[in-house]
Amino acid sequence: MSNTCASTRAQRTGDDASAFPVRTCVGCRQQAPSSTLVRLRVTHDGALTFGDRVATGRGAWIHPDPACIRRAAKRGAFARAFRRSIACDAAGLIADMGLDVAQTACSEIPGEAADSESGLEADGHPMSSQR
Repeated sequence: MSNTCASTRAQRTGDDASAFPVRTCVGCRQQAPSSTLVRLRVTHDGALTFGDRVATGRGAWIHPDPACIRRAAKRGAFARAFRRSIACDAAGLIADMGLDVAQTACSEIPGEAADSESGLEADGHPMSSQR
């Protein structure tokens, strides 16, 4: 049996996380296998939906973590990802996904203050998407 067969088997069964494409979470901006993230998309009527990994249209990937969802909503990451204005109710999305509010897998990101309202990054420089 060759390595190609083993890699194909891993893709079919999900035995190996490295067999999945890597995506970036819009909340914490960490890269992770798509198998560990949830795909969000906007429907034609502007509603935010999740769970359908192969639906047409622009999608955004996020960890199923309340901290990531809150961070993405606070930073305006959903509007950037979908390239359109979108009102995101983080609490509603967390409830719709059935997540435990106390669950935080990605809440601590090195170099980022958890609740910084100042508009400055951890190094004291203004936040900017253009560097």
